[in-house]
Amino acid sequence: MLSSDNQVRINQERINYYEKLLLQLRTTTTAQQYNVASAAYIAEINKLHNEIVHYLKTHPQEIIRASRSLVV
Repeated sequence: MLSSDNQVRINQERINYYEKLLLQLRTTTTAQQYNVASAAYIAEINKLHNEIVHYLKTHPQEIIRASRSLVV
């Protein structure tokens, strides 16, 4: 779970990197190679995006409260 705006930016940068990589793979591989290679990148993009969405839909006070409850 993301806990800061900086982590959101890092995820956005990673998504951007993977998307650029996929654009390059689309033109340098066969359809079959692309389908195999792209699956893992697309899964990672979806995971990173879901983390961002979860962070954005959670109010900052909830994030602070959750992080405090993890500290024992």
